[in-house]
Amino acid sequence: MMLHLKILSKKPNIRALVGKEIASDQEEMKFITGVVLNQKTDNADFSNMDLKTVTEIKPSKSKLEDLIFAIKVAKHVKSNAIVIAKNQMTLVLALDR
Repeated sequence: MMLHLKILSKKPNIRALVGKEIASDQEEMKFITGVVLNQKTDNADFSNMDLKTVTEIKPSKSKLEDLIFAIKVAKHVKSNAIVIAKNQMTLVLALDR
C-alpha cells in the first residue's frame, strides 16, 4: 500500500478509495508562454470502475455516487479544484489558478 494510503487509512473520518490505473495512449499538448506541457488525456469513467475501499469505514452508496459526481465536476475545472457535492449537486466549488 502506498504511504499516503497508509496515513489516510488511520484517520477516523476519512474514506479512501483506490481504482485500477487508467490506461491512456492519447496525449495532449498545451502551450503556455514559454512552456510546453505534454500530458496524457484524462478520460477516466469512475462510475464503471471497480473501486476498493481501503479504510475501515466504507462510504454508503449515495456518498459514493456523490464522490463520482464531484470527480466529474472537478475534471472540468482548469486548475486545482475542491468540490463538495451532495445528492449529486455541487454545493461548493473552490479552485486555484
